[in-house]
Amino acid sequence: MQKNGEDICCIGAGYVSGPTMAVVALKCPDIEVAVVDISVPRINAWNSDQLPIYEPGLDEVVKQCRGKNLFFSTDVDKLLAADAFLAQRISSVNAMSALCEAIGADVTQVAYAVGTDPRRVIKINDYQKNRFVSSMFSSTVSNKKIEVLGFAFKKDTGDTRETPAIFEWDHTLHLQPMSPTTVKQES
Repeated sequence: MQKNGEDICCIGAGYVSGPTMAVVALKCPDIEVAVVDISVPRINAWNSDQLPIYEPGLDEVVKQCRGKNLFFSTDVDKLLAADAFLAQRISSVNAMSALCEAIGADVTQVAYAVGTDPRRVIKINDYQKNRFVSSMFSSTVSNKKIEVLGFAFKKDTGDTRETPAIFEWDHTLHLQPMSPTTVKQES
């Protein structure tokens, strides 16, 4: 393989990054794609015949590229700061969206001006989930059956382990997921 000087290192071998990087490796065979994660079992699964997630056609894509220009590793020393920065930025925007909504401000402009807030990442994200559900449902839904469509992480997968909707189902509204391809899986 002739190198063009471009390589990709993706931190996190999860439900979005793993399949995405596999497709990048398939479509761009001249780019070396490294996917790193601190989870040894997850990386071992990506390097095996039993991938940690199911998506239609993913097995074939990974088998075709793995070891050629697609590599899965636990060597995560490279760009951990980038993940921390992203988590902080998302939390900050979530916090600002509630305030902006209340006062009629443009959250995009405020997010640009504010930057990041490293102090409240998880609390703010949980608050945002609760705030969103509260804004959609009022006491008028008590004693009514609510069906949640699209409960899985994304189309054509039955994996619900890290779907944002599971937080609301398990902790807030006790909803019943309704999807023909979704079965709640235990981690």
